[in-house]
Amino acid sequence: MNSKTFKDELDCIFWHRKDKIKNVLEIGTTPDYKTIGEYNIYFNNATLFSIDNYKGESCFGKQQYIQANPFSLDIICKLGKVKFDFIVAEGNQLNSVQDQIFVAQNYYKLLDDNGVLIIKNIKDIDDCNKILKYALRYYYFEIKELDCIFIIMYKFKDICIFNSDDD
Repeated sequence: MNSKTFKDELDCIFWHRKDKIKNVLEIGTTPDYKTIGEYNIYFNNATLFSIDNYKGESCFGKQQYIQANPFSLDIICKLGKVKFDFIVAEGNQLNSVQDQIFVAQNYYKLLDDNGVLIIKNIKDIDDCNKILKYALRYYYFEIKELDCIFIIMYKFKDICIFNSDDD
């Protein structure tokens, strides 16, 4: 059994620039804000944005909650002036592989030049392959499995960090 955690994966990706991360976007926010709160602690210098359909309020100092359909090109256009260092699609809103493909195809436009996009809670490897079929021209990627399957997508190859101790 793999003892790595998602935080360990974040450490592998952001170890050299964690404190320099300015903007983080979470797509699909839990009603208790647990995950966005964890990102708020991890990226302590960042402004955090979260997009979800349900009504809610921002509960952290540097967090902006956006009540909107995250699978609409309108919200991507509205956020277009912000460049994100890290975007994570958590899965509460990603009810289908089509939603995950939408994220992979469209949210790359909002990434900073060294940005990273992670799509979590992918059902299986077949769905990973479907997502990557549409995303390969935008990203370099890794597929990981901890407590769930997820894809780490890097906007540029030169920022990829591959761990030699992976199984």
